[in-house]
Amino acid sequence: GARWFLVLYVITTGFNICYSAKFYFEKSHSVWAVLISEMFYYKQLRFIMSIISSYMYSVWLTTTYVFVTYANAAYFEVAYFNKEIRNLSGSRAEMKRKLLENIETFRLISEAISELDLVFRLYTFAMLATVIPILIFTLMMLNQHLSSVTDFVICAPFILFCICAFCSVTIAPARVHEECQNLKHSLCRNKDIWQPHDPEIYQLASTLSSHCEQNGLGISIWGFATLSRPLILGTLSATAMMMSLLTDLKPERIIEVEVEEGN
Repeated sequence: GARWFLVLYVITTGFNICYSAKFYFEKSHSVWAVLISEMFYYKQLRFIMSIISSYMYSVWLTTTYVFVTYANAAYFEVAYFNKEIRNLSGSRAEMKRKLLENIETFRLISEAISELDLVFRLYTFAMLATVIPILIFTLMMLNQHLSSVTDFVICAPFILFCICAFCSVTIAPARVHEECQNLKHSLCRNKDIWQPHDPEIYQLASTLSSHCEQNGLGISIWGFATLSRPLILGTLSATAMMMSLLTDLKPERIIEVEVEEGN
């Protein structure tokens, strides 16, 4: 919600300001702080890194908030329609009228979700294509160069950034897809629709059921695959396998040992 968006925005901005100020007041610097400062010829320009990272965090939070808000809106619309299907009852004439209205309502919902997919399909592809490699290499760098608790604290926002980005991009669309798949089950479980048998109601219900059989209805990854729970599980499995492979192939940690002369 908007509350969590503001909380994350304040936390990330405050962290960048405190971390930038800390570099100028501390006597000794961590390995990560030294590496970041060496990015610039003049170390006094290091504050540019904090400004850029703060801007990137704010843009990421804003786009993620908009994406999750629209995805949740679609989910609640489908969930409410699903509830209406489960509670559908009344006289034969009312059932026919409600089924006709539900067919038109589902057409509008399908059109809205398709438009939502056209807007965000490239965004989901870009987020997944960048977040997963960033998470893998950040954990590898942390494992390779971790020398103090301060280094872990510095890397923690990047790790949380990747985890939150992955969850926000995948969970909300997966809920929409799952709720769309439950529409046919709700229609089949409603006893008032199928008994007593009425040919006209049966035909309308069968038409609505066929309309609900849209396995690709949802937000996709640039049109390649619809975001769903099986896809999330497969992505996590592939990420874990790649991390284990790269961990086995990583170079050994270099340990510097000072040797005094004459020993």
